[in-house]
Amino acid sequence: DLEFVDDLKGGLRRFKLFRSLVLERAEGWREIPDIYVSGTRERPFLTSGFQPPFSEKSLTKLIYVSAHTQNYATGGSVLHLFLGEKLAVAQKKKLIRSIFENYPVKYVTLTPTLSRCNSCGFKVVGEKLRCPSCGSDDMTVYSRVIGYFRPVARRVFAKDPEKGLYEGAENVWQDSRRADWVSRGILTLSDLGDEVLE
Repeated sequence: DLEFVDDLKGGLRRFKLFRSLVLERAEGWREIPDIYVSGTRERPFLTSGFQPPFSEKSLTKLIYVSAHTQNYATGGSVLHLFLGEKLAVAQKKKLIRSIFENYPVKYVTLTPTLSRCNSCGFKVVGEKLRCPSCGSDDMTVYSRVIGYFRPVARRVFAKDPEKGLYEGAENVWQDSRRADWVSRGILTLSDLGDEVLE
């Protein structure tokens, strides 16, 4: 990370890194002219965003990591919290207030998972593979891609977060995006703690 690199400039002894570094050209190395890199040592070029893994199951750890990494990005860095259940407006307010009061987080999104029955039209917050209203398995699961909701898959028949498997009769998202989605940490009411639920 950038702090570690800066500390290295101050001397390797602090980190007990007693190595002598020898710089030599790697085998097969060739000069490549006209490569331009933005920024200098005095004014470094920083990435526009950073996203910690969504798969973190601990809400506190996810917020902590995001709070500390958002400071190294110049913009676009966001803490995505994926909701597996419907939260009341008051609960959402308490959750957001708690995050901003206790961590240096700059930007947060709350993304509910939505399910819709294609047989009876019933809609529900959360991932449902069978309709709670009519019992049909013809459900379409929706989530946010980047700024907007899209169907993930319809009639899901195979789901294995360990293998990154999320297969339906109709798969709208690409394989890699569905694999990422199925392994996300989806927050439920039990993850939020008493201070948010009261």
